[in-house]
Amino acid sequence: MLFDVTEGEKTDSFRSFLTFNQAGIISNRKLAEGYVEKDFVGLITADLLAGNLVNDLSELFKRKQKDLIVERLAMFNKSIYTIDILNNDVYIGFEGLNELLPLGMTGDGLRRYLNIVAASANPMTNIILIDEIDNGLHYSAYKKLWEAIFALATTTNKQVFVTTHSKETLHCLNEMLGDHPEYQQEMRLYTIAKTLNNGHQAYKYTYEGLSGACENDVELRGMA
Repeated sequence: MLFDVTEGEKTDSFRSFLTFNQAGIISNRKLAEGYVEKDFVGLITADLLAGNLVNDLSELFKRKQKDLIVERLAMFNKSIYTIDILNNDVYIGFEGLNELLPLGMTGDGLRRYLNIVAASANPMTNIILIDEIDNGLHYSAYKKLWEAIFALATTTNKQVFVTTHSKETLHCLNEMLGDHPEYQQEMRLYTIAKTLNNGHQAYKYTYEGLSGACENDVELRGMA
């Protein structure tokens, strides 16, 4: 498993060579004559309403892994005690309420968090592309989300590609990796910068480089 985090100038590189359907799943299985793509790729765009959430959750519930999702939701909000799919919509149970609430009534942050967690846990995909991972999330959730992604994607043997422009997100990634040494060698960060003489260049950081940059307040969001 390898995590790639891209920081710097935003591009549409995710879409330059792949075709995705409305559910965010890659649809052009055959990429070249005689070659059939066997990887199943999930795309989570910066659009808070986008994703393949119902399908991801349905697959997990079928495999009796609802408790896994509830556990991760409780880390986001300790009052959450259950989740269900009713009439093709997602409902959340909160302690103190007499009925489940539609996910759409619970806030953008929880929707974004759940989209990413469910995609990370779904064993049917082995690559996930997450654009602007922090979009819609409060900074207090960043570290919890990074921990969930690494834990779940490790279990399902996924490769995860993430883009962000958030300095806080990268600092929370560094903090999480400091707490979990078992994940440190799984991460690579690439910052894309426009140089004066050589155009756009990519610079690679391992965990040690990310940690040093965070400790010394090195700007990772472009070096031009």
